[in-house]
Amino acid sequence: MIYMGDEYGHTKGGNNNTYCHDNYINYFRWDKKEESSSDFFRFCCLVTKFRHECESLGLNNFPTAERLQWHGHAPGLPDWSETSRFVAFTLVCAPMAI
Repeated sequence: MIYMGDEYGHTKGGNNNTYCHDNYINYFRWDKKEESSSDFFRFCCLVTKFRHECESLGLNNFPTAERLQWHGHAPGLPDWSETSRFVAFTLVCAPMAI
């Protein structure tokens, strides 16, 4: 899960319940974002751009197992183990209604 501020390394100092804090703990530090040229910030920008441009991610229905093909380092062979750091999928197009 990615939270606001993760793209520049924002920390809440271990406080997992900052709902009532109206101070720097919950503020988005725009000055820190500008200082950051991290790979994670670049990744966040690219994922956001991809999400807006990819038609497949704007589906009307949730993709079911029939429409997903899972892959690992080899096509069709996903590695679901705890040590795996790679997974990919192919979204199979639904047949068009005639």
